[in-house]
Amino acid sequence: MYIKRDSDGRIELVSREVTAECDEYLAADSPELLAFLTEGESSRGRAYFQATDLAFVRVLEDVLELLMDKG
Repeated sequence: MYIKRDSDGRIELVSREVTAECDEYLAADSPELLAFLTEGESSRGRAYFQATDLAFVRVLEDVLELLMDKG
C-alpha cells in the first residue's frame, strides 16, 4: 500500500498503487497502516481480520496480474 502523510507525519491517504500524492510504501500488515484503517474501533480482532483481508487482496491481485500476463 502507498500512503501520503500530513505535516505531522501521520497517514492521511492510502492507495493500492503509487500516485503523485501517495509515494511512500507501507506493507499491508504494517501496524501503522492497520491503526489508520481501523481508527476508532476498539476490537483487536477486527484489526486482525482487516490485516488478513488486505494481505489476501494483495496476493489475489498478484495472481490476477500473473494470469493476465500469461494470457
